[in-house]
Amino acid sequence: MSITVANVRQRVAAAIEGLTHQPEPTATAMEFHESRWDLVGATEPQGAAHGAFAVLALSTKFGSEVESSHRSRGQLIGTARTDIGVRWLYRLRAEAYVSDFDDALDAESRIYQALTHHRSDGLRVSVIEMRREVIGDGTWLRGEVVVRTDHQLDI
Repeated sequence: MSITVANVRQRVAAAIEGLTHQPEPTATAMEFHESRWDLVGATEPQGAAHGAFAVLALSTKFGSEVESSHRSRGQLIGTARTDIGVRWLYRLRAEAYVSDFDDALDAESRIYQALTHHRSDGLRVSVIEMRREVIGDGTWLRGEVVVRTDHQLDI
């Protein structure tokens, strides 16, 4: 089954957006909402950015040069790996900095769990790494979960 890179991105986004519809584990847990922006720009996030996430297709590679060549393959589908970046934001309040930071790490854990438990025909999802940095004069935690997806792609 062939899956486009756009569809890979959409399936990953849907897995995270699905967290919003699950029971919240704590009163401070946030709801996730997909952003139109990639959440990396140099501008200061606005209040509505709390819980925002963006899913970006970072790169797509074929298993080998033969996989990506129509002439050397009898099939019109090749095995591909698309790396996805899931970027997210969490607001850190000065009066509750440590507990907000811990809550943000819990939110990141929920993203990780959604991705590692994701089941989708023709798509395998593996988390490669999780990174995070404090931005905006210490008022925001921006994280990124880097995901490897394996799928078939039309040549």
